Amino acid sequence: MATLQRFAFRLLVIAAFALWPGPSVGLATAKFGLALATGCVLAAVSFREPFRGSGLNRWHEAAALVIIALFAYLIF
Repeated sequence: MATLQRFAFRLLVIAAFALWPGPSVGLATAKFGLALATGCVLAAVSFREPFRGSGLNRWHEAAALVIIALFAYLIF
């Protein structure tokens, strides 16, 4: 449940950032998503979370953020 709450908060931040007016909002949103994904990977490594597991963890969150960043980059 905590992973889903963290992920929902990060999605809210990315969505608010994506709606900010600017000339290169897609590239900036993609970079921000990749920065958040990097933070998730660093947290997963520092907390020694298993890459595979029965539940959602920071590795899954990082993968979803990378996909969202790629999607934002390709759409905008």
